[in-house]
Amino acid sequence: MDIQNFDCGFPYIVVDNLYDENELNIIWQELNFLSYSNKLQPPMETGAEMDLDGNYVKSNSGIFLEEIFSNLKYSNIFKVNRKLFNIGIYKHPSWFFKHIMYKLNHDTTLISYYDDGDQYAPHRDASTISTLTWLYRKPKRFEGGDLYFTEYNECVRVKNNRALIFPGCIQHAVDNVSMEKNYRGKYLGRYCLTNFIKRSVDTV
Repeated sequence: MDIQNFDCGFPYIVVDNLYDENELNIIWQELNFLSYSNKLQPPMETGAEMDLDGNYVKSNSGIFLEEIFSNLKYSNIFKVNRKLFNIGIYKHPSWFFKHIMYKLNHDTTLISYYDDGDQYAPHRDASTISTLTWLYRKPKRFEGGDLYFTEYNECVRVKNNRALIFPGCIQHAVDNVSMEKNYRGKYLGRYCLTNFIKRSVDTV
């Protein structure tokens, strides 16, 4: 696991090789289950933002784990991605990561999939911290899908088994994913496991 701390006007963290091979196998078992039975839903079902014309600002498919599992202990992904909370986020030198984590006590997990032509226009998350973990089947069969912090001219390249951790209020976007015709519709594109982390409103 390789952890890098950045600050380009706001702090963020990049973690490469987050999961080991056993953990990746466990995650892919569940991603396969979610992908091939029409469980992944269109943007209107996953809380996507809309622009001023009433159009959704993203085109991809996804689902919240909380909609699949009434008890998250049965989710492979949920059990494995608790690892994100134990990698020392508070060690980032920014005051934000040093002091904010102890106040956060709730997260939801969104599984997203990007195929040919999918993208996510500039938007902000309704979270204190967002974590994005990118996965794809090898060999890589798509181009694009990088993440841009649009107000800071900062890009983080999509990479398999890479996690990105940042303040959810920072505007970000995913550029267009493109795939050759014979790879489209076969779940050979870009997966993203997103944790939206915040403080539960029913606690003091």
